Amino acid sequence: IRIAEVDPTTPAWQAGLRGADLIVGLGSAPTRSWSELVAALKRCRPGQRLAVQVLRAGRPQEHTVTLQTRRAVTESLVTQLPAAGDSPAQSLVSQPASAP
Repeated sequence: IRIAEVDPTTPAWQAGLRGADLIVGLGSAPTRSWSELVAALKRCRPGQRLAVQVLRAGRPQEHTVTLQTRRAVTESLVTQLPAAGDSPAQSLVSQPASAP
């Protein structure tokens, strides 16, 4: 899964993930598809530290991300949000990108 872009205010950026990185694993499991990535993230909890294996310019790297809810990330970007409930989805990457 290729990361399209990473917002500099997110946990992913703070952990060292960058646009064009290719995610190849989460924790100890390989990640070969968007659905595998989403399924793995749904098993995680906010505050959990997760090892993310990537290829950057063809070289393997591992980064540790501390997960947050999307709402927590959004609250760090704006001063006020509507009173909507928290999203259970985790914030790691902005959106799936097509593989080359």
